[in-house]
Amino acid sequence: MPEGTSEPELAEAADNPTQEAQPEPEIPPSAPADSGSQSMETAPAPASLPEGPSPSPQSKEELMSPASREQFQAEQEADDSLQKAWAAARSTPPPLSSSNRSRFVVEQGLLYKETLSGGHQEDWHPQKQLVVPTKYRVKLLSLAHDHPSGHSGVNRTKDRLGKSFHWEGMGKDVANYVRSCEVCQRVGKPQDQVKAPLQPLPIIEVPFQRVAVDILGPFPKKTPRGKQYVLTFMDFATRWPEAVPLSNTKAKSVCQALADIFARVGWPSDILTDSGTNFLAGNMKTLWEAHGVNHLVATPHHHQTNGLVERFNGTLGAMIRKFIN
Repeated sequence: MPEGTSEPELAEAADNPTQEAQPEPEIPPSAPADSGSQSMETAPAPASLPEGPSPSPQSKEELMSPASREQFQAEQEADDSLQKAWAAARSTPPPLSSSNRSRFVVEQGLLYKETLSGGHQEDWHPQKQLVVPTKYRVKLLSLAHDHPSGHSGVNRTKDRLGKSFHWEGMGKDVANYVRSCEVCQRVGKPQDQVKAPLQPLPIIEVPFQRVAVDILGPFPKKTPRGKQYVLTFMDFATRWPEAVPLSNTKAKSVCQALADIFARVGWPSDILTDSGTNFLAGNMKTLWEAHGVNHLVATPHHHQTNGLVERFNGTLGAMIRKFIN
């Protein structure tokens, strides 16, 4: 995207001058900025989309080259797909209201779309999105989906882009991009299996009263410090997650990792784990008894009994494997 700006600066430029909400840290840069400072590093992106209305740049070099604010503005003005939006913005667009909830506007030479969000009038607040010309769409798709955004699915990628950007057919372009991602195809989620009916656990409202713990790994590669496993932890009431890298899954290592977590959040009344030997070892039982923790064991071969942390495992594990690959 535009040359010479960091991601926070670009996000601020997109929100200027009326929108205060900032995008998530991993969201792609939101707007062009003045040229003259250091170039922003970006992740590689595929050279084209398989389908959809947005053609790709002619080369990877063109795709990844930064652009100044002037270049971005020139692309906006020259893009045939944006001419109707320019015409609407330059014809004194009407104010936003219940009957006119979106409009195109020009601010500091750049084309934006403003939309009223919120169901009731008292909840209305304008959302401002920078209108993206064709040349920069694939690059934004790469930043919103690839590294460092964790190769998220269609909906999450679309939500990231939609906070600050707009172009016609963006939803279809996102779907095509995500579903054709080579990394996502190599490391996908396992197929859903038929689940037997199970008794639900009672609803927990007190933070860290009941927690779920599991272990991921081994992963194909070790970290420079020899970590190859991840202990995952989630609170039932708040859905607060923790992930602790481990060199091994011995009971002593697991015990120390949990003790470090509970030193910060307090000891729970109940802890739910699977029936792994590292959770059933004698020193683990001693730990539970010493702190008055009731150890609950998930039904063997029924991962859904520990579904809260298993779902977190699925997301975290897929992201780690994609980065490794």
